[in-house]
Amino acid sequence: MFSKNPTLKQILYEQILFMSNHVWVMINLIDPSQNATVTVAALNQLQAVDIPCGKVEQHVSDKTISFEGSHIAKTMSQDNFNSALRMKTRNVKDIHLQMALQQFNLKERYEEFIKGMGWSHEPNASIQEQNKTVKIYKDMYHI
Repeated sequence: MFSKNPTLKQILYEQILFMSNHVWVMINLIDPSQNATVTVAALNQLQAVDIPCGKVEQHVSDKTISFEGSHIAKTMSQDNFNSALRMKTRNVKDIHLQMALQQFNLKERYEEFIKGMGWSHEPNASIQEQNKTVKIYKDMYHI
């Protein structure tokens, strides 16, 4: 992995573990001889993953890696949740919901890391801006 930061490396490794497991689970769900027996428990059958890293030609900053990892986890969480909404079989629906939660938790860990590194770029709205927004919605809904 590109990062030397142990916290970021751990988050990245866990994301790789989850994604590897998700591929295995999805293949079993597609397999008609396996799909009825696959349950959420299969998501906990994580296998260690070897990540061979050759010579790095171009360094990508930890900041970039963190933001990309967070975005990927968010997108995967949304995709899995949306898939769960479309599924008809209970075990398949439950598995997609659990995969969405795993990715959501990874996204939260990335955000904690990003915030801890001082890279967070959340805008701080003033009290006046917040009150103005509240007034707009109260007026819109006659509250």
